[in-house]
Amino acid sequence: MALQFLSAQLDQLYARLTVMRLRAQGCQPGRGLRVRGGVPYLRNPGSLVIGNNVRLRNEPTRIRLATVPQGAIILGDEVSLNTG
Repeated sequence: MALQFLSAQLDQLYARLTVMRLRAQGCQPGRGLRVRGGVPYLRNPGSLVIGNNVRLRNEPTRIRLATVPQGAIILGDEVSLNTG
């Protein structure tokens, strides 16, 4: 039970850190972003749009979201991304 609580707390921390990194790179993520397993790799000189209730699962390796200067990645509402 304690391990599940700790895991949930870490996931909330990962989500907050991911939102901070996204905002620092000019992206305004939607509400309800959930992140599991660590902060994803982000590189955004282009356009990165993240909708509401997006789930990012970074297990067993981190997700990589990267754009080129004129490129765009758009994740709509209710999207779930994982590795593999």
